[in-house]
Amino acid sequence: MNGRAAVGLGLLVFVLALAVRLAHVAEYRSEVGLDVSRIAQSDNHVFAEWARQIAAGDVLCRNQPHAWHFWTRQVAPDAQWVDWYGGERTYHQAPLYPYFLAAVFRSFGDDRTAVAIVQAVLGALTCLLTFVLGRRVAGPRVGVVAGLLLALCSPYFFYDVFLLRDGPIALLVVVAALAAERVLRLGRRRDWLGLGAALGLFTLMKETGPALLVLAIGLAAWRHRAALRRAALPAGLLVLGFLVVAAPAYARNVAVGAPTFRLSTRGPEVFIAGNAAGQDGRSWDPPIDLTRRILTETGFSLPGAMIESIETHRSAPTGYLALLWEKTRAFFSGEEIPNNVNYDQFRAHLSTLRIGFVTVTFLGPACLLGLFLGLRRRERLAAPYLLFLALSASVIALYVLGRFRIQVLPLMALFSAVAIDDVARRLRRAPMAALPPLLAFGALLWVAWPKPSVFTAENKHAAFMMMHVVTDDLERARRFRDAHRAAIGDLDLEAIDPDQRRFLAALDAAFERYEEAHEHRGAERMLRLGRAYADYVEATGGFLQGLMRERAFECLDEARRLDRGLAGPDYETGRVLMASHDLDGAVLSFVRELGFAPEHPGAHRGIGLIMYGLERRDASVRHLEMAIRGGEDDAALLATSALVRGSPSMIDKSVPLVGGEMLRVYAPELAIERARAARAAAGPSEVEVLLRVGLALYAAGRGLEDREALLEGRAVFEGLIEAQPGRAAEWERLASVIDDTLAALHLSPR
Repeated sequence: MNGRAAVGLGLLVFVLALAVRLAHVAEYRSEVGLDVSRIAQSDNHVFAEWARQIAAGDVLCRNQPHAWHFWTRQVAPDAQWVDWYGGERTYHQAPLYPYFLAAVFRSFGDDRTAVAIVQAVLGALTCLLTFVLGRRVAGPRVGVVAGLLLALCSPYFFYDVFLLRDGPIALLVVVAALAAERVLRLGRRRDWLGLGAALGLFTLMKETGPALLVLAIGLAAWRHRAALRRAALPAGLLVLGFLVVAAPAYARNVAVGAPTFRLSTRGPEVFIAGNAAGQDGRSWDPPIDLTRRILTETGFSLPGAMIESIETHRSAPTGYLALLWEKTRAFFSGEEIPNNVNYDQFRAHLSTLRIGFVTVTFLGPACLLGLFLGLRRRERLAAPYLLFLALSASVIALYVLGRFRIQVLPLMALFSAVAIDDVARRLRRAPMAALPPLLAFGALLWVAWPKPSVFTAENKHAAFMMMHVVTDDLERARRFRDAHRAAIGDLDLEAIDPDQRRFLAALDAAFERYEEAHEHRGAERMLRLGRAYADYVEATGGFLQGLMRERAFECLDEARRLDRGLAGPDYETGRVLMASHDLDGAVLSFVRELGFAPEHPGAHRGIGLIMYGLERRDASVRHLEMAIRGGEDDAALLATSALVRGSPSMIDKSVPLVGGEMLRVYAPELAIERARAARAAAGPSEVEVLLRVGLALYAAGRGLEDREALLEGRAVFEGLIEAQPGRAAEWERLASVIDDTLAALHLSPR
């Protein structure tokens, strides 16, 4: 192929890649428009704040921002993390990406679309360089196929619209691969210097760069293994090129008093989350207590954390190997594991992510096949082989998977192209010779095939509705709310799962409260927003619940600041803390609210339920009764009250109510009435509520020798056997206790 044809093909790859990426940017802006950088718990937010600070003039990052997440503050106070980091001026992560963002902000303004367009151009450039790399190491057909695969790889260009560094890291991976290829092919002094510089640039973008430098020095030693003294020059050139690029960051550290060679605070906690016993190694969910212990004992040492994490598998030594195997399998599978953003969620909305039909479902198996079939050309493919194996091993061994395999997608595309080229050659020469690799690919594809997306036509709008609520973009939240209502409008709500029906109703009620809050101003608006976010905290779970919790606290704190005498913020804070299982904090908040409104039914409800859970039955009765008399009538409240007031152990108890009235606690008739009301209001998955209903009906029914109440209690436990078969033995035992009671009282169960 002549030079003009190569330029034409390269231009084709670049133009196609850029067109798809710009279409994605445009569609994202018009159809979704979510500003993830406004979510404080995301890496997007940290990079945005960091870049704005640099763009504003703090070039040395003397006021280095750090990420304070839910989990970090559960592990240790902020001051402890700063001490572990080596001081507050240590770069939070490798610094090149925030400097890149700052340059975009300075050039085009603080505009997410401008960043997305620039990143789209860099992504298209990565596709072009992948074409160049493929052409050099395996011929023009491999180059074209590799470039086109990457151009149409939606999990890759998906990240262009976010403030995340993974796409630019992939660009530097290809640059490093091209530099390594020149070293292996030509081996000139300037080539070694260039490889060192490429690795220095990579180090400024990704923390694993120094390990690659060590491997490159090992490569120099291997190339000159017959006379190791001759390896000193290329090794020196590697280090020189590396330092020329990386030295400014080290000089900055010296200037601001940060540890000289530390370019990131990340490491020990990531290894723990990805490799300790009990972790799946795929998603980000740090084990809080274990992380605290290991980081404290090792002093935030990466080698120490690695040893301690692996030792957690001591009772089952093969468990760590099994974990690595599962991570390796997941690395080449088609499942896109959410980390900061959820590919499947966005793909359900954006046609460009479906037009980009190439995913890891194809690239993973094809890459594995290409790694095997390419061994015949291993000398030419040596640079991609070495870099792919090193980077893949670092992700699998050190990290949770999440989005971190994005950096190797260009190399996955390259080896996939090698497989396609090899199979095509076999088909031309002898079609039957292509059968074994095709069968192998089919088997690998079957293993890699992902589970169906959880996002359906009926539910896909709700997630974005809530994410826009988190970022307080009312107009876009309304749009997705309307789309959500339209999507479920044709559903027979009475026919769907009662818990799902209850969840949909809770979402509707929370949104209406959120929407109504915007009709107010000042402290009242912030209080009402906090109340709406508290509704979402109670209705949701997982990471989304954490985001809603954070927004609730922000709004309620602002309401207090604007009006110190405002009633309500403490109650809403208590609701949030109670839903988040911070019971001590919840009680304190409810008590503070009672200082404003002594008869506040919601605050009494919260304290009553918490006191019951702490087995302080006497203390719970008064608050439960005050809540019911104030108008509270939910299933959990009624079931708890029924259990306490129907228990014969409370027969001699009495508690004072407001106004000095004494309440006799034991009231079995009332307990049965409330238990029946709670049973009617409870959903089938509200196991704790139904357990209390069944126990209340048993206790009160036994005291009154009420056959019907006892049978109703038995029916509750029979229903729980079906709803929660994992605890069937427990429910069967309780049902048999009622049978024994019926027999002892000579009451027929029929």
